[in-house]
Amino acid sequence: GDAWFLASLFVRPDAQAHGVGNALLEAVWGEAPQRRTLTDAIQPVSNALYGRRGLVPATPVLAFTGRAQIHCGGELEPAADHTDVAAALRAVDEAAYGFDRAPDHAYWATLARRTTWRRGDELVAYSYAFPNGPIGPIAGLTPPDAAAALTGELACATGDVVVRVPGSSRALVEAALAAGLRLGPTP
Repeated sequence: GDAWFLASLFVRPDAQAHGVGNALLEAVWGEAPQRRTLTDAIQPVSNALYGRRGLVPATPVLAFTGRAQIHCGGELEPAADHTDVAAALRAVDEAAYGFDRAPDHAYWATLARRTTWRRGDELVAYSYAFPNGPIGPIAGLTPPDAAAALTGELACATGDVVVRVPGSSRALVEAALAAGLRLGPTP
C-alpha cells in the first residue's frame, strides 16, 4: 500500500557524500509518487537524504533507560501458546500500525524473546525483549494495551533496560516514566 518501512540503508563512510545513498534510495523507491514511512536514522545527514524525498520525521523517538522500579503482576497476563498467534499478531499490527508486520515478527523472533499479552481470553498486545536490555517493539490493540504490555515487560526485566518509543505515544511514555526509567538523549 502506501506504507513503507525503510531499514538498514548503510553506505561506508568513505563512499558517503558521493550519491550512493541517493542511488540506493532511488532503487527501492521506484516510480512511487508519495509514500508514508517510518524512519529512524542514527546519522542526522541521513535525515536530510530522506527529507529530500518527503520523508520528514513526524515525531521524535524517545529513549528511556534504567532499571524498572515496578513489580510483577499487572493488568495483562502473558499468553500461553495461542492457537493462531500469527492471526492475533496480525490483528494487533493492523490496529497499531495499519498493516501486517509478519516479516518483521519472523526476523525479530530470531533475535529476541516475544511475549504475547492477554486480557481474559483475548490476545491484546505483544512485546519483544532482546538480550542485554533493549525492549521493543511493543504494540497493542489500543494505546493502553500497549502501555500495559510495556509495564508487564518492565516488571519482568532483571537488569537495566533501554526502551525507545515515539514521543507521540503518550501511553508508552507515561508507562516508562511510571516505571522509574530515565529519559535519555534523543537519538
